Amino acid sequence: MDAIHTIDELTEKYGNDDVYQEKFEIYCQFGLWDDAAELLAQWKKSGSKKARQAAAELDLKLYTGKIDEAHAEMMTSSKKLNANDYERLDLLINELYGKEEPQMTIWLKRAASRQDKTHELMNMAQVQWWNEHYDKAREYAQQALIQIDKLLPDKKKTEALYRGRRALCLAILGRFEEAVKELEIVRKLPLCEHCNYCSCKDADIFEANMEEIRGNWKNALSLHTQGAKQWPDDLDFVSGARRMKRKEL
Repeated sequence: MDAIHTIDELTEKYGNDDVYQEKFEIYCQFGLWDDAAELLAQWKKSGSKKARQAAAELDLKLYTGKIDEAHAEMMTSSKKLNANDYERLDLLINELYGKEEPQMTIWLKRAASRQDKTHELMNMAQVQWWNEHYDKAREYAQQALIQIDKLLPDKKKTEALYRGRRALCLAILGRFEEAVKELEIVRKLPLCEHCNYCSCKDADIFEANMEEIRGNWKNALSLHTQGAKQWPDDLDFVSGARRMKRKEL
């Protein structure tokens, strides 16, 4: 774990209040749950960053499949969390449970505060599709597509991300051949897991969700399951697998 050693060296030399957070996230990226739990116990003894500790503890519960425990704790620990973490975790838990209304409330709130609404519109389209409100899903997808097509020429650095969103919207609109070609373009563009734009796991979740939209549920389940193993700290894949299992696959 070169990243962990590097963090330790920098911490020893310069000091770093965020070291626990950084190491915790690295352990979670590799699915090293025992190491993450041990570090979290050490972090708690430090007595600092209590709001972030509380969020990390809930994240770890979600990553390890203790969704009901995390949900119960969320109901009693809102004061321990900062507002951003509470909203993020609330969205994740409701996505894992497949609850439509709470997800839509958060996405609508976020969309209202942004000029570029493509991420929010795409996600609202998906939520509506997963809940079989197909006409409403197409409305949101069409709105997202219009905005993506306007923004895409100026998004060279984030082209892969916007094309991935575009592929998913095209799939929801039933334009599957275009959607597949768009995702093929995404796969050929530079993708980096450590950047803030589009990564390999983003492309993988776009593909898994597209298969789900196309009705290829067994293939979607396979892709979601593979993605959950490869990217253990990304719960989009877990949510997708749970959706497929609710279809009794």
